[in-house]
Amino acid sequence: MDGKLIHVENIVLPNGGIYEGDAYEMPFGGVITLCGKGEVVNPDGSKYKGDFKDNHPCGFGIHTFRDGDYHVGFFDDMPNGPGYLCLNTENGMMISQYRDGKKHGWSIGIRRGIFNCSYLQYGNVVKDYTSEFGWMYDYLQNNIFIAYKGNMVQTKADIGFIRYGAPNRTANADGYKYSKHAIGYAFLLDGTMLVGLFPDVKNLNGWGAKCLPDGTFQSGHWVNNQLEKSLDPGYLEFAIEAENRYASVNNRIQE
Repeated sequence: MDGKLIHVENIVLPNGGIYEGDAYEMPFGGVITLCGKGEVVNPDGSKYKGDFKDNHPCGFGIHTFRDGDYHVGFFDDMPNGPGYLCLNTENGMMISQYRDGKKHGWSIGIRRGIFNCSYLQYGNVVKDYTSEFGWMYDYLQNNIFIAYKGNMVQTKADIGFIRYGAPNRTANADGYKYSKHAIGYAFLLDGTMLVGLFPDVKNLNGWGAKCLPDGTFQSGHWVNNQLEKSLDPGYLEFAIEAENRYASVNNRIQE
């Protein structure tokens, strides 16, 4: 973009919001375009902090509602792409694919301890997939989160995904250090949801399911992004448990 990058404050937007952050000042006429990192506080008390382009939210950011709930994810004016909605007022959360501000694609949710997984189109549930993929939530609660004490939701703006689960990490046991692969639900910018034990979301290796943007899925064992062996999603938990046990024996880190 032509012009000079500057920092601005107290810029009043058409909706009455107040902007502070990066902007470009055009060389002729002094026209300012909001672009870069910034924050806008809206008249209703809500606010958005994150990336801007051409005077509107575009990229990765956090929208905080006036009641304290907040949405973390990818925006193009409205939520577009994977987003994490923290529902403090309802003791719950949701991670969904969005299009034009509506849930569109794969979605998981937890409210008052009850989990659901579904596929939606513009906010309407097309099919419930809790029976196919709800086992991962139970597995995380009963096996992973007991030892893993970090954030259960990880966002990677540079790579373009949001995960509910545990990242690649190390664990100590019996006086040794072991490497542990990332596990859980991962939502990618291209509309895909991954459910499984995948150390690299860009190059699938391991047991799990790849849920495609059109609502179909493939599940089994993956090698370099190729499905090597098909397996019904209901049996993935047992395959992942076996792989985790194998990793506990063989992934010892030499120090």
